Amino acid sequence: MTIFGDLRVLINRATFCTAFASNALQTITPPSVAFNVLINLVICVVFTIFAFYCARPPDFIHRLSPRLFRQVNKAETIAICFCAPGKTQALGIPLIAAMYSSADDQTRALIQVPMILYTAEQILVGQVLVWWFKRWLDKDKRKDEETVVSAPEPERVAEQEQEVEDDKQLYK
Repeated sequence: MTIFGDLRVLINRATFCTAFASNALQTITPPSVAFNVLINLVICVVFTIFAFYCARPPDFIHRLSPRLFRQVNKAETIAICFCAPGKTQALGIPLIAAMYSSADDQTRALIQVPMILYTAEQILVGQVLVWWFKRWLDKDKRKDEETVVSAPEPERVAEQEQEVEDDKQLYK
């Protein structure tokens, strides 16, 4: 693991420990938790969809300005979709610590609970996305295999042979 990965694990652990040590999780009502889970789930999915369409804008938008609306390859799109909604812990926890430095631990822990829930939900959404993105990549692999397996048309083979001969003549 990298230094930044180690620091992120440390931030997550400190946040969870603070939330459990201050009994902040026990003071939240079940409807409040349900509301947080629902809102966090919607935010995570919306951020992921937004990241997907920023990475691979639809063709009609891409045609408007190909330089501005560049479509990245599928592997980069997948990386963007996993990284875009995942900055909550890395940015949110230090921000809360700075903004509420004068507050007690329980207040800070209560404010951090949605981030704790968001992290867990992000893992669950990520599991679904792994399945979906794997199917998306496999679809292209199957197309490539079908293209390789299918024999080329005889006319096209003759054209390619003629092009090779023409190139030989050109460079003599």
